[in-house]
Parts: sequence; structure tokens; C-alpha cells
Amino acid sequence: MQSKQLPLDENPTVEGRQITILNLYLTVLKFGGGKKVSQQNGWVHVAQALHFQPNQIPNAAQVLKGIYDRYLAMFEDAWQQNQMRSRQVMQQQQQQQQQQQQQAIARNMPPGGQMSPTKQMPPQVMQQSQQFLQQQQMMAQQLAQQQTATSAKMMSSMQQPAINGFSSQSPQVQSQHQAHGRNSLSRSLDTRTDVVPPQTGGPFPIPSPVSGIKPGNISISSPQVDATPATPAVSSEYNLPDDLVPKIRVLDTFGGVDVESLARLGSVLASNKPDIPPVHDLGVIDIHALTMSLQSGIPAEVRMALDTLVMLSAEPKIQLELKLCEDLVDTLVDCAEDQVDVLAESAAEVSDVMLINSYEDVLRGCRSEQEILQDIHPYASPEYELDRAVEKLIAITTIMRNLSFYETNHQLLADEAVIKFLCVVIRHLGTRNMLLRSHQNILDFMKDVIIFLSNLAQTIELPGREQALCLLHFLLAFAPCPSPNASSVVTFSPYDPAVHRYLPPALDSLAKLLARDEPNRTHYKMIFAADVSSTPPYDLLTKSFALAISPIPDDKQDAKRGSIGLLVEARKPILMQGMLAAEILSNLAPGFESGLAMSWLTSEDGFAQNLSRMVMSLVVEPPMQLSHQRSQPVPKGMEDEALLRITTGGIAVLHRLAEKCKDPEDPRSTIPLSGMPSEELLLGALEIRHPRMQGVLKQLCAYAGLAGLDT
Repeated sequence: MQSKQLPLDENPTVEGRQITILNLYLTVLKFGGGKKVSQQNGWVHVAQALHFQPNQIPNAAQVLKGIYDRYLAMFEDAWQQNQMRSRQVMQQQQQQQQQQQQQAIARNMPPGGQMSPTKQMPPQVMQQSQQFLQQQQMMAQQLAQQQTATSAKMMSSMQQPAINGFSSQSPQVQSQHQAHGRNSLSRSLDTRTDVVPPQTGGPFPIPSPVSGIKPGNISISSPQVDATPATPAVSSEYNLPDDLVPKIRVLDTFGGVDVESLARLGSVLASNKPDIPPVHDLGVIDIHALTMSLQSGIPAEVRMALDTLVMLSAEPKIQLELKLCEDLVDTLVDCAEDQVDVLAESAAEVSDVMLINSYEDVLRGCRSEQEILQDIHPYASPEYELDRAVEKLIAITTIMRNLSFYETNHQLLADEAVIKFLCVVIRHLGTRNMLLRSHQNILDFMKDVIIFLSNLAQTIELPGREQALCLLHFLLAFAPCPSPNASSVVTFSPYDPAVHRYLPPALDSLAKLLARDEPNRTHYKMIFAADVSSTPPYDLLTKSFALAISPIPDDKQDAKRGSIGLLVEARKPILMQGMLAAEILSNLAPGFESGLAMSWLTSEDGFAQNLSRMVMSLVVEPPMQLSHQRSQPVPKGMEDEALLRITTGGIAVLHRLAEKCKDPEDPRSTIPLSGMPSEELLLGALEIRHPRMQGVLKQLCAYAGLAGLDT
């Protein structure tokens, strides 16, 4: 059609959905062709084979019939006519071959005509004739294979490419290609095996119509008429070179397999795989029915209910209020606990102490899993059931995370049963080996739970000390690595936004849990007080403080990215929560005898210098000068409350730690700190006429040991 400049739509649409004309042609061939389908009213079955349901798209059959009649009906008729002519030619050629074989046998008979029963054909002539026929058949098969390959290439070039660059052929089309190859073969073979008239000059008849035949060694060559007797061919050895240079080099495939095309095909198959329909196709959703499906425990019902709830909770246009859903939350928790029990029985317990892998280690494990092929376990095997249990558990945590974005659901999601369930999973995750079967599953669970805690931490009332400890270990898994106590000297690792993508919600959850009133504060006081017996002492308290101060701009690394003011402006939300958590933890730090506060202030990374430098930059550079970096600038004459809290919180942390470093028996003792603000810088900062900054400067002067400057 393109050669005749006729209009051709390679991907016509049916009700907005594209189809490929090659797939339509092959589907119609499976049902016997277009005429047979039209006679039997089978276009509805063709539409169903192409995944068009009659109840959804009733006119799909008529549209497909119109497309087929417009583009493919003439092609099918021409193809069938060509096949009929090919069969006729093939039959004629077969008849000619049979006649030629009979003539060859007749020439080998004695002059008397028909052989008598007592006189048989000589064995030598019989053997030569049989060998001639066998070798002729072998050559016919070889030429047929070559012609079939050539015909297949020509047909593949004429066909329209299917999805992802692949073209498929039905068995009928392939047989037609082979028939064309045999027809062409017969014509080419006849030209090579024409019978040469026997020579009459000799006293004996020639035993074979083809020259060059010897007893026991028959070879086929092109016919030649020559009066001279045939001379045997001299065999010459063909010496192969040492290095064989291939004539065809395939550099864009892997062992002849086009991996890129297969990858595209796999992505298309994955995207078109039947799964849960979108929300707008679900119709009326009965929450009570979904709850009963979860309580039934039937695998198909549970999966259908979880898939529907995941789609429903992720739809931004629909807000699912849990207070109107009866006991949906309790049912979700019960279903998740059943999955956790199954997984805990199959995972070996490796430690009594909770050791949760850090976020960075889990991320590296996910990358290593992506580089190797994963095993697909057989259906109904124990491993298959465990994989499905993990999927159900992660689906439930995903549903809870999506529902936690609505404030009306906070009270029900922060229920004691939900918190205890999450803490049980976290405890198993830290004491058992690969509870969730893979690092990718662990990462999905960690991301769901950390967002859930960040949304609900201000509402959560911890049931007990055990739950408080589980949540603390889970939050510390998102802290930067290595641990501050990894070496003999305390070193706080900085925050890298490109790596620690979930540190902001972890830090937000820590600040909210610590700042919450009773009983949360009492639980954490007891946990940090009992941490004195750990090795090294107060390890949990130091790790928590490291998480709180990690967003502070580093003088060595973050200074290259821009000014301190711009970095503080970009990290303002997490810095505010970090200073709040650091201030609470500095108040919980022990006194001078433990030496903990001194180890924090004299850390290897220079935490105290970085914090004092940030505070001084915010004091010297008023917050209003940074308003041009915001989408909504602060009005003139007003201060940025968030930056003010960061400044006051930062100097409060330094001042509190400095007080705990002093020896109570020697009030005049000083702290040997480096990087302190100079006296000239402090005098210049005192000239700033911000009333609220005056209190910050007084604390900064007291921290620097220059308490007389404020007078």
C-alpha cells in the first residue's frame, strides 16, 4: 500500500486503544481467515482474542471488521491466489521429475524393451540409480532450506514490525513461505538436472545420463555435451589459513539475542499484565465487604482486598476516613500479625540484641540484588508462600502510610495495637536473619514505617519502655554512617542529601517523640540512664545526638556548596527539628564525671566549631537578608521564627554542654575549645539592634568565656 501511495494506518485505534495490524491479521488467520470469520459471525471472538470485552466495548467487533476489510482483505485474497498458483506449479514440477526418473530407468534397461521376470536390472545399474535419486533429494533439501531462509527475510522486510521491533508469524504463514521456497527450488533444480541424450558412439550404453559418474561414487554436475570421454576430477586439498576472518560480525547482540528488544518487550508485558483496575473503574467500593474478605483468610480474597485498599488509599481525590470504616484498622493489624508469625517461624534468630541494618547497608544490598538474577519459586512451595506473606505485610504498611497523611485518621492509626504491632516487626527485623526475605523488601518496609512515624509521632503515646527502645533503634538506622563511636575518638558523620534521603522524616520523628509529654519523655530518660552499662558507655545517647546534629553545615564539605545562609535556608525544617532534639538530648547528658559532654564538644569532625560558626553567621547576617531565596519572603520588619529557633537552639546546645564540661569543684576551670568566635567578631555582633538576638549573643559570650562583653 505504501508503494502504491495508498493510505495506511499502521496502528489503528479502537475506542482509544491502539492495535497492530499484524496482530489483527494473525488473529484472524487463527480463526480461518476473514471470509470464514464473516460467514460464521466470528468477529466477536476476534475482538475477545484481542482483549476487547463485548460488555465494555460492544462495537469493537464491527470496528475490527472495518479495519480488516480496509487494509488486510485484499492482501489475504492475493496471498491465497498466489498459494494456489504455487501449488499448481509444484504439482507440475513433481510430475516432470517423476517422468524424468522413469526415462532414466528405461534407458538403463536392455534393448528388448520390458524386462522379463527372469532378467532383472544389473545390480551395478540399480545401485547407481538409487544413489543418484538419494543425492538428488539431498540437494533438493539443501536448496529448499536456502530458499526458505531467503523468502523468510523478504517477508520479514515486507511485514509491519510488531511491538518492540519483533514480528511474529503464524504456522500457516510459515508453511506458505516454505511452499514458495519449494516452488523456486523445483525450477532451479530442473535446470541443473536436465537429462542428456545418451551417446551412441560406443558399443555399450552409458549407465547414467549425467557425466562424471563412477561406480560407488555418484556426483552431480552441470550437463555438458562432449564427444571426448569424461576424465575423473583430480581432488585437491584445500589448506585453511591459521586465522579465519568471519564475514559477518554481530556486535549489537549478546550471543545472537537482542537484549534491548527483549527488555522493551518485557516492560510492555509487565505494564499490560492484568492487575487491580484503577479506582475510577472499580465502581462502588464496599469497605465492609473488603474487611470481611481480609477476615476470611482466603488468599484470593485477601489479595483482592489489599490491592483495592492500596489503590483507594493512594488516590488523592478520595479521602478514606477510618472512623467511618468500622474495624478496618484492627482487621489490617490482625492480618499483618498472621504474616509476621509465618515469617518469624522461617527466619532463624541470630541475636538477642536488636541490631537493625543501617539505611546505607540496606541500600547497598538492594543494588547488589539488582545485579543478579532472582529465583522465582514454584507455585505453592514454602518459599512461594513466604514471598506472598511479605507482599501482604508490605501492602498493609503501605496502606497505613497512605492513610496517615490525613489528620482525621491520626487518632486511630496511633492506637496502642498499631504501635505494638510495628514494634514487634522491628524487633524481629533486628534479631532474626532476613525476616523479609530480601533487601528490597526491607527497604520498602523501612520507607513506609518512617513516613508513618513522621506523620503520627506527635500523636503517639508509647505503651512501654520496650516499644520506645524499638522505635529508637529503628530511627537510628537512618543516621549517617559510620557510627560516632566507631573509633577511639568521637566523630559525627555529616548529612548528605543525595544519600540520606529519609533522614529528614527520621529526625522529625525523633524530635517529636522526645518533645512529647509523658509517658514518652520518662521512657527515654530511663533508656538513656540505663545506657551507662553499654560498651562504650552512653552509646545510644551519642548515636541519638549524632542524628540530631547531622544537618549542621560542615565547614570542610558543605562550605564548597555555597554560603552558610543558603544552606541553612535549604535545610531550615530539619535544622529546626534537629536543634530541638539536640537541646533535649544535651539536657539528658550526664555531668562532668562521665566526660561525655567534653567528648561531644571536642569531636574529631569539629561539631562545636561548625555549630558556633552557623550561629554567628545567622546573627551577623539578619534573617531578612535571606528572604530573596524564598518563594514567600518575610515581610519587612519581621523576623523569621524558624531561623530564630535554630539560632537560639544552637547556642543553647553549646552553652548547656559547656556547663556540663566544667568541674564543679573548680568553678574557674575553662574548656580548651578551638574555633571559638573572636572578641572583635563578638563586639561587632553586639551592635546589632535585634532585641531577641541580644539574648543569643549573651549566651554566645558566656560560651566563649567572655561573659563581661555583654556589659
